[in-house]
Amino acid sequence: MRALLFISLLSVVSNFAISQEYGSKNQFKIKGTVSFGATKSEIISSLGSPTSEQNDYNEMHEISVLVLRYGGSKLFLENGKLVSFEIYDNSLFIQYNGHNFRINDPISNLQPLFPESYSKRKMNLNEVDYPPSMLIKLKAIANSTSEVPVDEFIYIEFSESTSRITSISHRTY
Repeated sequence: MRALLFISLLSVVSNFAISQEYGSKNQFKIKGTVSFGATKSEIISSLGSPTSEQNDYNEMHEISVLVLRYGGSKLFLENGKLVSFEIYDNSLFIQYNGHNFRINDPISNLQPLFPESYSKRKMNLNEVDYPPSMLIKLKAIANSTSEVPVDEFIYIEFSESTSRITSISHRTY
């Protein structure tokens, strides 16, 4: 099942043009304060206590994962640090370079921030019943002076009928 999901996801990702702009990974912050690499105590200090937490296992990386739930949203920690997230409700939002975007915002709010990704968003993939989506490739700090592309992206789904954001997640290829 996971292999099928991975192949399906790879198909979605491959449909996005290679020329899309990149977003700086260190600029994506949950509720404007929590960055990738944050510890559990830093997250709780910024966001408050999670609704629940559970231990899980990441089969792809073969590592234990701590999942912190905030409402319907999830934060994933590996080796004690934030490595990924899935946002499905307004309990959390994303801030990028001082601009907030959240569930139910119009997808068009992202056009000024990510014009190429916005122009290449998919309204209907016609291959399988995928929801409309937008992908933002990521770059991460390689050293103190430069960033390099990484095999990660921010994946945003939106409603075709309302053009409003329905989920925001961090994923890897």
